[in-house]
Amino acid sequence: MNIVWHSRARSACFAVLLLLSVGGMAQAAEPEDAAAVFDAAVEHFDAAQYEAAARAFLRADLLAPDPDTLNNALVAAKKSNEHLLVTRIAERALEAHQADPGLVARARTALAAAAVHLSLLTLSCLPAPCQVYLDGEEVASGRMYVSPGTHRISAARTGEEEESDQRASEKRVTFSVGTTYVFEIKVPTGESSETLGDDSPPPPQGARTLVVQGVGSANQVRADRVIFYSAIATTAILAGFTTWSGVNATRANESLPTKPNEAEVQGVEQKVLRTDIFLGAALVSGAFTFCWGMWGTDFKPRAVDVGVGWQQGPSATLGGRF
Repeated sequence: MNIVWHSRARSACFAVLLLLSVGGMAQAAEPEDAAAVFDAAVEHFDAAQYEAAARAFLRADLLAPDPDTLNNALVAAKKSNEHLLVTRIAERALEAHQADPGLVARARTALAAAAVHLSLLTLSCLPAPCQVYLDGEEVASGRMYVSPGTHRISAARTGEEEESDQRASEKRVTFSVGTTYVFEIKVPTGESSETLGDDSPPPPQGARTLVVQGVGSANQVRADRVIFYSAIATTAILAGFTTWSGVNATRANESLPTKPNEAEVQGVEQKVLRTDIFLGAALVSGAFTFCWGMWGTDFKPRAVDVGVGWQQGPSATLGGRF
């Protein structure tokens, strides 16, 4: 009797656990309710949890597109001061809510304000099929905003002939704020045993590697531009002093008596000489500024050619142009 009873008890427990697990799976598979997510977003906003509110409003809009919901997300994201989140919501507005001109205008303004705090990155890879990775996560090829700082970029071949866990070895690239970067990652299929000098540790056995070529910053301080803008400022300051000195000398000359003494005449002459000196300096500075702007300053972005890394076995090549 005891054996039978224990057997039945175990069977009953197993059945209860099975029902609970099936119920949990069904609940997990049940789609999210946009209204419930919206209500949660409102609660976050009322509690001044603006980032959580923005993400929840965005999630609600993805479940049930609505311009008012996304406008709430944009307001909350701006209050959170999370620039990357602002760009994501603004791009969603520009993509999915073109029918609402007010929201589109606000989204463009918010995107422009947030973009100056971020880096703009365009990633692609070839030959197809291939997959690009940013900070270890799969990302779609194309244009994206990232936070300034150091990020990891890699690429890998995809398809049935490639193992899913094989990936090009990551390389770290530092992105500057307000900078645009374009990378095309080439993933050769051949074998190569060539080694490039690098202080990095050797890759794991059979790992893909990434050779970075053309890594640079379009936002680097450029000496030619610094000189040009400094010359403009100097010319403007000298022009201001010239104007002031000329007016002062003119008034001094007009205030001279009919028969001025030698000291009064010398005082006016000194002011006139001072004006001439300022004028000559302004003309020289202006000429230098013009010549340096025409022939000494490169206003176009430069391509930076830097090769780093090592190559062993199947490899990937990353090229950058700024």
